[in-house]
Amino acid sequence: MLYLGCALAAGGVLLYKLHGLREAPSATLVAVCLCTGFPMLAFIAAAPSLYTRIGRASGVPDLATLLVYGFITCFSGSAQVLASLWSAEVRHPAEAWEAARPRVIRRLAVFATALSLMTALFAYAACTGALTGGPHPLDFDTFYSTVPTVVVFQFVYQAGFAYALLGVSRACRRHAAHLTDREPERTALRTGVLLISRGCRVALGYSTCKLLAISAAATGGGTTWDVLSTVVGPFFASAGAMLIAAGFAYPAVQAWAGRRRDLLALRPLWLVAADADRHLLLDPLPPATRRQVAVRDLRWRISRCITEIRDAQLAMRIWEDPLTADIARHHARRLKYSAERVEAAASAAALLGAIRTRNAALDNLLYTARTRALSPQALAEAVTATLTQGLGTAAPRRPLRLAATPRGGQRAELDQLILIARALESRPVTMALRQSLRERTGHGR
Repeated sequence: MLYLGCALAAGGVLLYKLHGLREAPSATLVAVCLCTGFPMLAFIAAAPSLYTRIGRASGVPDLATLLVYGFITCFSGSAQVLASLWSAEVRHPAEAWEAARPRVIRRLAVFATALSLMTALFAYAACTGALTGGPHPLDFDTFYSTVPTVVVFQFVYQAGFAYALLGVSRACRRHAAHLTDREPERTALRTGVLLISRGCRVALGYSTCKLLAISAAATGGGTTWDVLSTVVGPFFASAGAMLIAAGFAYPAVQAWAGRRRDLLALRPLWLVAADADRHLLLDPLPPATRRQVAVRDLRWRISRCITEIRDAQLAMRIWEDPLTADIARHHARRLKYSAERVEAAASAAALLGAIRTRNAALDNLLYTARTRALSPQALAEAVTATLTQGLGTAAPRRPLRLAATPRGGQRAELDQLILIARALESRPVTMALRQSLRERTGHGR
């Protein structure tokens, strides 16, 4: 169950990374997918139940050992590729492949040679009858420690695995230091890289235990050290694999959680935008339950929300009253809001006030239509004229000072809109809407 649990964890990380690879292909993501996919296959094949079935189906009782060690050797090669990409001194990640390609090719050639040698040694041992008896999913290493071919097979595998773990651990520490110096805001990625480094160091305990147990058994130590091979070594391997999987998953999970928080924070403003004009929405407004449990395509959902909110702000601009925004600014400054929150309160008050004014104008128009018994065509023309005119000349002729689209890309724009969303029910906005209504209706005199 321990092996299957590790395989399940690696499989979950792999699925998420494959989704990211589809959205933004890169050599680094390909290497990450390979580094999670090969251990997943190794842990599946190492599970005793499947190990036995593979041997029974193939006629070679311990064939699964070659599969497990082969998958781990492929992981070692992929890990070396990832280490080379992370170690490349480039300004942009897209340039990493070109910078690291010669080193990647050399290291892949080393591990391809090791895998070929392991396959040949295992095939020779199987063909010469050295691998006799039933399957040995847990004690293969020590059971065949007196067979020279199998011992060489073991040492080639363990040497390649330990070399890869040491290389990846060093590369991760250097990459984490690079992130600290040049991209200090990427704390989640730095934490994930350090988790991978620690996982590699923990997994080194697996190779150490295996080599000690094999050496002891080969020199006549009997089964005294078998516990290192059958219990302690697999524990180090599983713990290291879980840490490595956590390191790959942590930045992605943190990014997903951050996007979900942003989407939920943006929802109130997006619902206001939907109230402004449902025709601005790309899709019909989903039920509240579906909005709360949205977990997929968050980046696309956020982009869509931003676009629809901006469209609503633009559509409501003709109904905005600068007086409402100025009152909100006044109250926000009295409450010692920061400059960004002051402008967010002004924008929120202006949008809500514009929607309120537009709705009141349409209500008055419908009341007039009923009292005067206007025909449908006349009513439609009146509605079109009202929506086109907006406040018209009734509004003060002053330029609006609402927050414009900020520089800094979508992140800066998203942060601004979240501030506006949080300001919708704030005290300055509530007071501005109440006071501007009194001013416009004449009750404030």
